[in-house]
Amino acid sequence: MSNYGKVEVAIEIKAGADEFYDMVVHRPHHVPNNKLDGVATNQADKSSSAKVGSISSWKYFQDGKAKVSQEMIEALDSKKHSATWKVVEGELLDDYKSFKFILQIITTPNPKATVHVILEYEKMHDDVADPYFMLQAVTDNIKGVDAQLFTQSRT
Repeated sequence: MSNYGKVEVAIEIKAGADEFYDMVVHRPHHVPNNKLDGVATNQADKSSSAKVGSISSWKYFQDGKAKVSQEMIEALDSKKHSATWKVVEGELLDDYKSFKFILQIITTPNPKATVHVILEYEKMHDDVADPYFMLQAVTDNIKGVDAQLFTQSRT
């Protein structure tokens, strides 16, 4: 049995792709707190645009327990509205040898867009569950960011 896995979700958003990408990649400290409980970025991220190698730390809850994930930006493509983060520290690495968050925002002919998220991982052993808890947390926050941006655009 392979310990490599991938789970993914596609979510249609009302906010524009540029605004959504900017919030999630360049201003993650403005992401509304739903399942994730805040983010801290390295100093470079606070004073300028995020770049490959930038580090951010996310607090999240799993089964009622507070946990932390520290992630490094591995790839960015602002034209394609895509980003990849690699987990470099935190409790996710207790169960997974490797863990990546891949985000791409796909624009459509109408004003809407679709956020496609892929979680790629390698489990430490066969008994480790697929990370659907994290996929749900990411989904909830995508919806929160979309609602915040859509509300702001209407005021």
